[in-house]
Amino acid sequence: MGIGIDAEAVGAVGRDVWEVVFVPREIRLLETLPPERQRLAATIVFSAKESFYKCRSTTQRLDFTDVEIHVCESKFTVRPSDTNPARNRSSLLAIGAFAIEGNRVLTGIAISR
Repeated sequence: MGIGIDAEAVGAVGRDVWEVVFVPREIRLLETLPPERQRLAATIVFSAKESFYKCRSTTQRLDFTDVEIHVCESKFTVRPSDTNPARNRSSLLAIGAFAIEGNRVLTGIAISR
């Protein structure tokens, strides 16, 4: 149904935009990390959301806070967030992967029927 890829420079997602692109649960997790890890984690989560939005084949508009990203090792999952009342939070929307190359985070998702 769709493929989404994204690349971001580590640190490109400043703390000043966290409230716009992350849900409260993501922000709380980021705040528990040391500064260097915060920059990397924020970039991974942002890039994962970008990949998800790019791969969707629907015209339905979603905001960054309509989905929540969970990162584990080199993979991530995309689920509806608490701020998205139209979705069942237990629904898995997509699984993607990421890699870190130098100062760049690369993410990708492929959604099949």
